[in-house]
Amino acid sequence: MEIKHSQQQRFINALNYVGSHINDQLKGKAWVGHVPFAYWLVSILKPKILVELGTHGGGSFFSFCQSVLDNKLDTRAYAVDTWQGEKHAGHYSNSVYEDAFHFNKKHFESFSTLMKMRFDEALIKFEDGKWILSVYVTDIDKSEESIYLMRQLNVALNRDINKLKRVIFYSNKLLEPQVSDIKNKYPRVKIIEDQNGVLLNVLQKNSKINFNIENPIFIIDPYGRAVMYFEPGSDPKLMLKDLKVLI
Repeated sequence: MEIKHSQQQRFINALNYVGSHINDQLKGKAWVGHVPFAYWLVSILKPKILVELGTHGGGSFFSFCQSVLDNKLDTRAYAVDTWQGEKHAGHYSNSVYEDAFHFNKKHFESFSTLMKMRFDEALIKFEDGKWILSVYVTDIDKSEESIYLMRQLNVALNRDINKLKRVIFYSNKLLEPQVSDIKNKYPRVKIIEDQNGVLLNVLQKNSKINFNIENPIFIIDPYGRAVMYFEPGSDPKLMLKDLKVLI
């Protein structure tokens, strides 16, 4: 029988947690005095989603992750950082990110993700825990059918209609007037500028079709992962069936 830790035991475990990874393998010693508190806080709050803004070497983030692991929590953890530094704290090489990436992959990859981007670029992924039905607009004419079909699929979900939201992404500023027209036509759609084409690059890397040419419907799960896209010309009935299974 599995023994669940009492709050007192969690507190004792936190006081005994020294975060050896901070001194032995990763930068982040300035945070070392807060490690027991971070470890304990996660064990008590038991968050479903944990997001750290600004991670550097991972001194604090991996303390959170170790608590998730030790306390067998159902938590998804995300570290958001450019891993480039900034003018106040100073800039640093990509080796800091590489060290953190490999440490995360070795110890926490099953529930932890490092997101190498700015805070505003990560915002869409953590807003409300809904599934996201999306179209990435690179060509207004090509996207028109997908945007219309996206609306029809959303309506066809009936009782589950509020389990997801519709989002249109774009990165080409020359398309802004046409994108505004789309917003007027579909007022419940959220429009998001994908600055620097970060999401577009991810979609391109993980799909067999060219998102720069085709503008298909794709799905982002509540954890911010693009998990599925529909080939152009897919049967709407089969698309709806897949959606219902997912959400």
